[in-house]
Amino acid sequence: MAPCTIRRAVFSRSSRARASMANTLKMAARRLLTTSTTSTTTTTTTTTTTTNNNSSAVVSGAASAASTRRFQERFPALPSAFMPRTGLAVSRLGFGGYRIRPESPSHKDALLAAFRSGINVVDTSAHFGGGLSELLIGDTIRDAIASSVLTRADVVVLTKAGFVMGGPPASPPPGYHQITDKLGHCISPEFLEREISGSLERLGLSTIDVFMINSPERLLHARGSRVGRQQVYDMIGKACQHLDKEVERGRVGSFGIASNAMHLSSSPEYLDLATVLQTVKSSNFSSVQVPFNVFERDALLEGLDGSPSLLQTCQDNELFVFTQRPFYSICNGSVRLLATDPEISIEDDPKVTAALADCFETATVLELELGSLVGSTDADTSLVAKFVWTQVLADNLARLAENGFAAEHYFVKEVIPSLQVDLEVLAAYIKEHGESDPETAEALTQWSDVYRTTIHRLLDGILAVCQMRALHANTELNKVIATLDTLSTNALRITLSTLGHAAPASSVLVGMREPVYVSECVAAAGRPAVGEEQLQDILDSAMLMQSS
Repeated sequence: MAPCTIRRAVFSRSSRARASMANTLKMAARRLLTTSTTSTTTTTTTTTTTTNNNSSAVVSGAASAASTRRFQERFPALPSAFMPRTGLAVSRLGFGGYRIRPESPSHKDALLAAFRSGINVVDTSAHFGGGLSELLIGDTIRDAIASSVLTRADVVVLTKAGFVMGGPPASPPPGYHQITDKLGHCISPEFLEREISGSLERLGLSTIDVFMINSPERLLHARGSRVGRQQVYDMIGKACQHLDKEVERGRVGSFGIASNAMHLSSSPEYLDLATVLQTVKSSNFSSVQVPFNVFERDALLEGLDGSPSLLQTCQDNELFVFTQRPFYSICNGSVRLLATDPEISIEDDPKVTAALADCFETATVLELELGSLVGSTDADTSLVAKFVWTQVLADNLARLAENGFAAEHYFVKEVIPSLQVDLEVLAAYIKEHGESDPETAEALTQWSDVYRTTIHRLLDGILAVCQMRALHANTELNKVIATLDTLSTNALRITLSTLGHAAPASSVLVGMREPVYVSECVAAAGRPAVGEEQLQDILDSAMLMQSS
């Protein structure tokens, strides 16, 4: 099958990134194959994690209040905040390590640029890239220390654990639950001890400054055994008792919870922070991490029963708030990218629409032509009936055009694999009839090649329309929130300003995988905060209120 040329708006995949993807997967697979061995003679789970090439040069120490404060004083233009329970000074703009990989030099350059710009908080997770994110972060920290950009005591490293990627493990750890076919979850003490060991080895550090229990709400969806909300609270309590011991050992500085539902009181996955704090009575519980952006502002809202908002609960209990997804919002049930692609323009709309219409027309003609190339037996009719993709896509075009992320997922997971199966059936038909009718076999082979290319062009055309729809919507949105020049910088500044007023002890984690992204985000963060009155007018605008 010809490779799909589908691109996402803004975050298009470079040829270098595509070329390195296979290598990345090989590295991750190799690491996973050597990850865990479970002792059969004791109840302790031992794990052999990925070997860090620099494991002999483990960086000792941890972030300190005095050093982080001095580091932040070197960058007065970049806003900073203090973590109340630890005293650490962190930049209010943090570096998110979700999609960074060692084989991409620009990712390391971006993190070094972030350090040089005053960003001193880095977020990652044990499952980001199968541990590759942690490897890159550890390597970059060592380089930054060697070049005197910072000291170990200047930087706050945050990592997480909870997810188990892939199918059920051969020897599941205690407390393991399967969530989907390819995803498991666990927060038992034994599992967390193993994960902390693995993260420390990959990072090449002696201490994780902030360790977070990752998405414990996913346990509510455990397969095979019903896990109730109270059980999850109890699991969190036991996990935090273990993390207190990790603090005593010096392997963890403090800990918290990262959740995609703790701010959503109406969600079936909702876990109440106040209840968690009643269960976890530890001064080492320092922080939470939740999504927050111009659309997803639920952390600001009181509960329906008048209970305090998540941000208020954090402030009342001296908890620091890390937020994520400033540019990716869940809006009206769809993922909305709060950024625009500089390579497309609204003026291109007629051209994009015309190109899609041409693709539909070409594909329709090809599907009609197939009927004239084969016979009229039941088998022939059944074959022709497989190739009706223009009708399927046309019937769903309006829905697909509204959600580019869902459309791409549908194409990659459903359409392209199904198309490949259909073309393989056609190839078998051609082989079966080739000797008796070589001329028709040759025509069908040519038809198959052209049809494959045309359908891929059609899918790309639909995604181009998705991008254009998003561009129109984001252009209108930018008119509402405009305080700088681009939607992404505007969205970031509004997010920082909102949190600055509502939760001063907070930091916004941003995926900045290129040095230019670091420069743009630092410039936006360094601008004066938007005033409360102007900010309220923006957040109360019809566009944001109707879409949130």
